Amino acid sequence: MGVVPPHAKYPVIWSIPITDSFLPCADCPGISYTLELEKSGRYHLTMDYYDRESTFTEDGKFTYENDKLNLYSDGKITSRFESEGDKLISLDTDDNRIQSELAPYYILYKTDPDKANLCRPIDTLLQRCRIK
Repeated sequence: MGVVPPHAKYPVIWSIPITDSFLPCADCPGISYTLELEKSGRYHLTMDYYDRESTFTEDGKFTYENDKLNLYSDGKITSRFESEGDKLISLDTDDNRIQSELAPYYILYKTDPDKANLCRPIDTLLQRCRIK
C-alpha cells in the first residue's frame, strides 16, 4: 500500500485553497484575513489591519480532524475553525462557535484569487469594500 498524500486526509478543506475575509476588530474597522492551506499540512496567514499600517503574517502547521481545523505556530494553537461546506467558521478557545451579534462575520469564505472584488456583508456595515 502506498503513502496517502496529506491532502487525501482533508478532502473538505481542499475545496478552500485560499480564504479571504474581512473580520471584526476590537479597535479598528476590521481585518483583512487571508488563509492559504498547503497540501503539505502547512499554512500561511496574512492579517491586514484597516486604518493602520499593520500587517501580520504567520506560518505554521495545521491539523484537520472531525471537521475541525487547528492552526499551530511555534507548537501552540493560534486559531480554530470548523469546516461547513465551502467555508471555515471561527471557534473560540473551547472549540465552540463564536456567540455574539458579530458571529456571522467570523467566517472565512472560499475565494477565487483571480477575482478582484472581495466584498463581504461586513463591508456594507462598515461602508467599505476591499479591491485587489
